[in-house]
Order: sequence, then structure tokens, then C-alpha cells
Amino acid sequence: MADHLIVGHARVVDAPGLGFPDTRLVQDHRTLAELGRLSWFNVFFGPGQLVVLPDGTRWRVGAFSRSRWVCPMVAVEGGGSVARSSPGDRNYGINTRDHAYSLSPAEARRGRARRWVLVEQETEVAVVRRIPFAVDASVPVHLGVVVLAFALCSFGVLGERDLVPVQQVQ
Repeated sequence: MADHLIVGHARVVDAPGLGFPDTRLVQDHRTLAELGRLSWFNVFFGPGQLVVLPDGTRWRVGAFSRSRWVCPMVAVEGGGSVARSSPGDRNYGINTRDHAYSLSPAEARRGRARRWVLVEQETEVAVVRRIPFAVDASVPVHLGVVVLAFALCSFGVLGERDLVPVQQVQ
């Protein structure tokens, strides 16, 4: 797990050809992960997004249910959680075995934010951009957290609108 860390700038680029991989997460002309197509349906209801690391490790970005929400997660193919998300009020929790992060929009606007901030305790550890997908990590961050952040920035958590307080009209 220790070798699956990222620090500095990395971005998602299109992969040449058809089929797998659809995109690659690259840093300094080095491939950090090959990524299958990121699809809302596949993540929440299908087989998940396939992620293959250079050492041959295979992950899936899928989902699990938590109370009335369906939350994205990254799991080792065949079982075992790499990173799990949890819903919040317009932000998300991301947990690994060793770390707990908060992923929050860095800008207030309608729709999905284009820029997000990843915070551990009270320290900003990375900035994640949704369009185009990129990450700038100031300290080492687990690659599974970055992959999960891309899914959360794109789709969020199913049922998260239930978290927003409803104003009552009198």
C-alpha cells in the first residue's frame, strides 16, 4: 500500500485505442493507473470502474449502501476496501485504514464544482480538479483516495439531497 502514494501534480489523459484502458492517470510521463470508463451506472449499479496499477494490482470503483445512501468506494478486486466515502452536507468523507479526509467544493456555484479541496484534519493536502481531471497533492496521498475523489467529484453520493435541510414555508 505504501507504494501507491501520489505527491505533486498528476492528470487524467485519454488512452489511445479502443477498449481498456479508457484513460490513464499520469505524472511526469509515468502511468500511475490505467482507468476504465467512469460511468455513473457502472459505479452505482454495475461491475464498477476497473483500475489497474503498474504493478498489476486491480481495483474496482463501485458502491456500497450506508443507511439510505449509496456511497462510492474503491476496493481490491476480489474483496477488501482501499478507500470508502461517506455523505455529508455538500462535502464527503473519504476513509482509508490509516487516514480520514474531507472532500469539499472549493467554489460556490450551481451544479457540480469544478475544483475540490481534500483536507486531512485541518490541513489541505490536495486540490482536485474535475474538468479536466487532475490532482495537485502537497503531501503523499494514497492513489485510491485520488481515484475515489474523481468519482465523488463527478457523481457524489446517491441520496445526498436528503442531507440538505428543507426550508418550511409558513
